[in-house]
Parts: sequence; C-alpha cells; structure tokens
Amino acid sequence: MPTLVALNMAIKIWLSFIRLVLLIVFFARTGIIAIRQQARARLVPRRWLRQLMMERPAFAILEATRPPQLPHAPRACRLALARNRARILGICWETNGSMHPALLKQAAELSLNSGGCIKFDPKAWSKELHIALCGVSNEQTFESFRLLADYMRKCPSPPFLVAGTLLVPGYIDKAEVAGIVSFICSLSPDIPPMLFSPFTSNLG
Repeated sequence: MPTLVALNMAIKIWLSFIRLVLLIVFFARTGIIAIRQQARARLVPRRWLRQLMMERPAFAILEATRPPQLPHAPRACRLALARNRARILGICWETNGSMHPALLKQAAELSLNSGGCIKFDPKAWSKELHIALCGVSNEQTFESFRLLADYMRKCPSPPFLVAGTLLVPGYIDKAEVAGIVSFICSLSPDIPPMLFSPFTSNLG
C-alpha cells in the first residue's frame, strides 16, 4: 500500500512538472511571437517610406480599412512628411468608416495639414442591406462620416472629404442612393458624392 501511494504521488509530481514546462514553453513562444510581430510593425512604415522616397508622388494614398495596417499607418505618414518637407506631399486615405475614431482623427489631421483628402465609401443606406453586403451594421460608418464632416469647415475647397458609392446591381437602387446623398447633404453641401459603376470597362 505505501508503495502505491508513493507511486501515485510521484506520478502527480511528474504530471505537474510536465504541465509547468508546457506552460513555460507556451508563454515563452507567445512572447517571442509578440516580439517578432512588434519588430515587423516597426519595419513596415520604413519599407513603405523607402518606396515613397523612390517613387516621389505628389499624393500618398493609403487604404484605411485593414486593421493590421492602421496602428502604424499614421506613424509612417508622419515620417514621410518629415522627410519630404521640401516638396508637396498630400496624405490621402480611402476608408469604409470602420476604423476606430481615434485613428480616424489622426488620419483626418494628417490629410488636412498636408493638403490631402479622405475618400469615404458608404456602401448602403439601409442597415439591413449594409449587413447583407458587408456583414456589419452601418452605424459606425455614418458616425465616422459625421466626424469627418466637421473637418469640411476647415477645408471646403478643394474638398477635404469625398464620398463614393458602388452601384451594386440588384442592391443599390435609387432609394439607397437618395438616402446616402440626403445624409451627405444634411451634413455639408460641399461634400461631393460620387457613384461608381461595377462595369467601368463598358463605359464610353
């Protein structure tokens, strides 16, 4: 009997030791991955900046809808502006409005101060249709648009904010377009709405 008790205790101790080793390995590996991800995040702006310095465009257009890009995109823009003081470089963004308000404000300030603009893409007016097309509600989208509309007073011409809606056949009809345009005009008559056809190759 004492031998069985001792054997059980030894097994429990070994199992506890194995669990502890596995936990240490897991957290160590997680920490290494996090450090590598942080290192990559620091490298991405500099890679983009090197490309920008080589191409030397008058405007830099960034897509502000992908969450992995958002944290370092404003920092990359500040680096670009700091290294291009001797020439014009307007920071422009394209967004569907899903980004965090704090990041949206940073993007707006960068565009406003550099002479750039923000192209906003309201997909649909009705909440149900927006969910069908995008998988999420459009509440955050229109809240973001209201936030950006306040900046139009500072730069009405050329317009700081423009809106573009894709005419998805069978979904975006006259009623949807009327709702979006009415919403835009209620915030500012200086915001130009644009409509895009999915069949641009067939246009003359």
